[in-house]
Amino acid sequence: MDEEDMTGSKNLEESLRNKIMILNENAWDKRLTRYDIDRWLDNFTGRIVNKEKEKMVALFWLANFMYFGSKEVRALLRSLYRDVYMSTLACQAEDYLPVSAGIKERQEFIDQQIDKTLFVSLGNPSESGAHLLYFFRQENRITKRKFINASELFNVEQSGYFFRFFGIKKNEIKLAHKECLHYVFIDDLCGSGAQLLRYSDSVASLISELSPQAKTYFFSLFGSKSGLDKARSDGRFTYCESIFEMDSSYRALSENSRYFHGLDGEISRKDVVDVVEGYGQLLDKTYATGWKDGQLFMGFSHNIPDNCPAFIWYDTSIASAEEKDLDWVPIFKRYPKIYGS
Repeated sequence: MDEEDMTGSKNLEESLRNKIMILNENAWDKRLTRYDIDRWLDNFTGRIVNKEKEKMVALFWLANFMYFGSKEVRALLRSLYRDVYMSTLACQAEDYLPVSAGIKERQEFIDQQIDKTLFVSLGNPSESGAHLLYFFRQENRITKRKFINASELFNVEQSGYFFRFFGIKKNEIKLAHKECLHYVFIDDLCGSGAQLLRYSDSVASLISELSPQAKTYFFSLFGSKSGLDKARSDGRFTYCESIFEMDSSYRALSENSRYFHGLDGEISRKDVVDVVEGYGQLLDKTYATGWKDGQLFMGFSHNIPDNCPAFIWYDTSIASAEEKDLDWVPIFKRYPKIYGS
């Protein structure tokens, strides 16, 4: 590398580091220190391309990482209630009430529907859906009686709510809240749509069977268009919406990736892709580029989704890598779900 190339690389590294520290200071809850960044960069030892180029690629991805801190998440939860759910009820008022209905009648209709609404965590009470509902209730000043766990949806002697897997007859299952007409499920992210389809089959469809007049809603802070479209075409949730719907350009390694527009001449598109895929394969083939090849470079203060490529969050102090001699320190820690006893 000649002197001019070295100067260019040094300038690019300094620019990326400055951008990262500005993001860290203003948007990332000061989550990282310079030591954290350098420790993560030490993972890149030249296994895929040369060491210096790998570190530059790593800084490029970190500088383009979408991280949402607690303040941003709370703001999004306010928007979810105001701009998504309340707007949906306002549209229902338009359909239900006569054209001559005034503002007062429309507001009365909306208030009546809110009285018949329950907000339900998507998944186990220990998962992110329940965590979000705590902040959702605070930010929107909603009474606690409007919130339940999925296990509280039905009255049935056997425990659990995946009834069909336990051979329980339909006539043994009753809705626990017969007055409810609106069941709202909330999560932070709809990625591949696989989890949402499981709930669609085991919960949303059962609610509809037991109470045909009830509506089921899935709302997320962020959602991939492909994942949401799967759930919409499935049709068992009445509504599937996200505050921010991400098209295929948010799949970071795809042909139309929005991230490649910001590439500097010092690093190539091939290098950027090779480092992500190469280290991902060395760490965990299942999550190399994210679950179901999600390729989403994003995370939240409460967790990093598994749709994000592994080299961001993988931690060999928790699980050994595919490459046995590879020790890996994450830049953002992920807290995986642990199944079993």
